[in-house]
This record gives sequence, C-alpha cells and structure tokens, in this order.
Amino acid sequence: MSVAGDSQSIAAALNHSARPTTRSEAFEVLVMAHGFGFVAPIWVGLVLAVAGFALALVNYALQERRPAAVPA
Repeated sequence: MSVAGDSQSIAAALNHSARPTTRSEAFEVLVMAHGFGFVAPIWVGLVLAVAGFALALVNYALQERRPAAVPA
C-alpha cells in the first residue's frame, strides 16, 4: 500500500477483487489434480453458481416475509 501513494483505495479494491479469482483457480487446480479431468472445473463452477443462486433465492424469500418499516 505504501507504493500506491494517493490511490490507496484503488489499490485496496484491486487487491480484494483478485482474491476470489485466485480461490476459483485453486479449486480448478485441485479438481484437476485429483484426476477428474479438464471438464471437472466446469462442473465445479456450475455447482457453485447454482448454490449461489439458491442462496440468493432464499435471501429474497426471507426479505419478502419481513414487514416493511412503518414511517414515524
């Protein structure tokens, strides 16, 4: 961060955005290293995407049940 100068917030955002990419690449390498082949990372990505979509749907359903705040 010391080399970023006045752009420390941009450098921090870049650092945080690089972490999920690294994690997804690690999953791909891990799956291929266990001998599942080159198509296996696609299936892992599909499973993770479906799981994320399911969590989003659950969150949406829970938000709909919550009563709206009454203005004072």
